[in-house]
Amino acid sequence: ARRLPDAAVASAVVRPTTLVTVAGRVYAVAESARYVAWRGCDSVGVGDVSGHRFPAIRVPKSAGFGCQLLYWANFGLIDHDILAILDGTVTWSKWGYGNSTDYASFGAAQITSGHSVRSVLPSNLWASDQGEPAGSYIVGPVSDGRDLLYGVTKIRNDRSCTEEQASDGTCPLATSGTVWRVDSKLQRHPLTAAAATFIAFSGGRVALVPHAEGQPPDLGLTGRLFRQPEATVLLLRLADGTRIGSVDLAGEPYELALSAQLGAVLVGERAKNPRVHITTPAQLQWFDPRHGGSAESLTVAADAEALSVAGNRIIFRQGRRILSYSPGDSKPTLVAQGTPGSTITGPVLSGTRLVWAETSKQGGRLVSRIRTLTLSGS
Repeated sequence: ARRLPDAAVASAVVRPTTLVTVAGRVYAVAESARYVAWRGCDSVGVGDVSGHRFPAIRVPKSAGFGCQLLYWANFGLIDHDILAILDGTVTWSKWGYGNSTDYASFGAAQITSGHSVRSVLPSNLWASDQGEPAGSYIVGPVSDGRDLLYGVTKIRNDRSCTEEQASDGTCPLATSGTVWRVDSKLQRHPLTAAAATFIAFSGGRVALVPHAEGQPPDLGLTGRLFRQPEATVLLLRLADGTRIGSVDLAGEPYELALSAQLGAVLVGERAKNPRVHITTPAQLQWFDPRHGGSAESLTVAADAEALSVAGNRIIFRQGRRILSYSPGDSKPTLVAQGTPGSTITGPVLSGTRLVWAETSKQGGRLVSRIRTLTLSGS
């Protein structure tokens, strides 16, 4: 792998445009050809790409968790894909409750032709189930504006588990799951029977990182991690789930993104300790989604995250810096940077339009700006 230190970054910063400003912190952003959405603690905001803001969608707070956000916990819920737009439908992940385990479900709402937001749709179509020891988790949702994919991965103790392993939480895990496709009519179709940890799709192809089998949960520095990605990407046809290839990775991935021309992952120690400060550099790896094969790689900073791909361009973030890289470039290019003291959420890339949220304190209160810029080239 080529090693490009932080200093080896070109700069092509363009002044971004602020679409809307909202109170509080933004935890996720999403965009489609027509809309931009953002996820707050107890609401989902939606606007069009010109900056018109629609009425907020209220998400009730949970007595047990406060914000109903699907973030890392001891049970390995590590999805930052908690928001997606399917045509005029906005979907988001949220917490639910069961008798013995907590689980995740979806909420959804539609934007009407009159630019208002219709009542929340039934969410029983998009829900994880319960099981032992940690139930199941939802992967996604992810959308290309026409279809939406999400996975339900179920986790249980393997039959080989001994009483001693069960008592100390080191049982080998057995998994099963289904990846679902939801069409523009909100009809759900099974795509493939697979226990997924990450999903991305574009150009009629699906990239999927399967769950490693027969391994005990990683004892990370902040608790047990039940999500265990294999160092492999499987490539499937979106139409029928047929496998068309695979990619071997140099380590466990913690990010996955895909366009019709290019697939990319981030690989590093954050796969095991996502909320712990890591100093070991990560690897940005990319591959041809048409048939898979080997991946090329580039060494990046340990805090690289928020991977997004469009065309032949890879976007990722390092702290407050948003970087662009295309295979063949000599170095990543700095395209945007947050103000000192701010927190960046995203970015997400659609075509040449880049969208992210920048949260900072103003007058003692948190304020978030939804920002956008158009990148040059394709």
